[in-house]
Amino acid sequence: MPGLFLHLFEQFSLENFKLTISQGFWRTNLWGYQHVNTGVAGGTELSVKFFDKTKNPYQKWHDFIHLINGLFCTSILGLLPQFIVQPKFNDGWWYGSLGGESVCTENLQSWKRLLPCKKSGLASLLKPTSLLSTRFHSITIEMNKQNRNGHFGNFHLTLISKTVYNYQSFKEFTLQNLFNSKLFLRCPVSIQSQLLIKKSKYFDVILPSFVITQNSQDSDLLVIDLNNSSSLNLNKFRFLAKVDNTQRYTHSPTM
Repeated sequence: MPGLFLHLFEQFSLENFKLTISQGFWRTNLWGYQHVNTGVAGGTELSVKFFDKTKNPYQKWHDFIHLINGLFCTSILGLLPQFIVQPKFNDGWWYGSLGGESVCTENLQSWKRLLPCKKSGLASLLKPTSLLSTRFHSITIEMNKQNRNGHFGNFHLTLISKTVYNYQSFKEFTLQNLFNSKLFLRCPVSIQSQLLIKKSKYFDVILPSFVITQNSQDSDLLVIDLNNSSSLNLNKFRFLAKVDNTQRYTHSPTM
């Protein structure tokens, strides 16, 4: 857990905070509904819950906005108290959103610095040239203080990268095409690394022979353990357009 966030929670008496920055608009008619736990809107959203609700929450929100603005290279000063409606019954929660702020390279680099490995693991796939040229992309940072036996002492940090690629005109492509990277390098300090692929009626997924899939509660989801080897050739993970759907295929798949 980055020490900066531990200090952040202590300084502002936080229970939870979540920052999401998105580029583009989620088109439900093309890509379906978003997952309930990762649904995001366009622009920027910030939500915070202060544990201590009595000590000048407006000043806390003001200072927190300035701090987050610098940490993640955003432009969210429009969420300062003088520019928003002051809540009367918020139970410690503060929320703000801006429609004009989108993901840029600086945001992505700040997000990647929170990962345990900076050049391997998930970081080896997150390249700005491929991610920021997609139809939709968002990054989310969420951290909360977990309550166990009536005491707040455990922290949980969640990082989510959500991307929609446009491969409408392709009959075949690979993970290398998507991420502009040949190899996935395993993060040596990670306890678990998984690749989740959602099955599509438009594409068949061709996996390498050495890959072992794991059971999933969602029958439409392929779960692949990435910790079996130190590196994986992403060119071996192929997606083939189904022959009977090629002529009728009009929507881009969601990855």
